[in-house]
Amino acid sequence: MLTEVIVAFAIVAICVVIHVTGILTFAEWMLRHQSLLHKQRAITNDALLLILVFSVIIFLHLAEAALWAGFYHWQRLFENFETSLYFSLISYSSIGFGDVVLPHRWRLLG
Repeated sequence: MLTEVIVAFAIVAICVVIHVTGILTFAEWMLRHQSLLHKQRAITNDALLLILVFSVIIFLHLAEAALWAGFYHWQRLFENFETSLYFSLISYSSIGFGDVVLPHRWRLLG
């Protein structure tokens, strides 16, 4: 059980680094391009900016879910990568259908 908790902590730590690095990098990009972003204050520009922000955040979450899926696949906890990614995405999004479950030994990761 301790091994599973340590592995989970390590993967969560990597996910935090991915997320923080991605957000900070994107924020720096936005600050460097601030004059371009505020050149024309129109609702369409604001909408496009929000779409861009949400796209970056969604991409970061997908990368983190793919990291979990990669671990599941590497440990052969599921029969293929597609199932690993499916389980990772439904768990990450907290939907958790329950049609795919981790082996008993690794259930703490879920």
